[in-house]
Amino acid sequence: MSTASTLVEKDFGITAALERLGIKEINNGASTGTKWLPTNGDIIESYSPADGKLIGKIKQATAADYEQIITLSQAAFEKWKTIKSFSIW
Repeated sequence: MSTASTLVEKDFGITAALERLGIKEINNGASTGTKWLPTNGDIIESYSPADGKLIGKIKQATAADYEQIITLSQAAFEKWKTIKSFSIW
């Protein structure tokens, strides 16, 4: 068996890493930084450069999805700006 075919058959720990990261077959493409939000855009596929295998799919965010993120971010800022700096540390 050639080295090239052996490398293609190996997983390189990718499956375990994706599971630990919570990567699913189809993943939402927008986050507030603390929460993933449902998205409604087209689905794109991501492939591993190591072996060309499909890693997962991402449902892209639409303009409306980003508007929701902006609204949530603005609300978080309004709350955050009221916290005294000494209470953070």
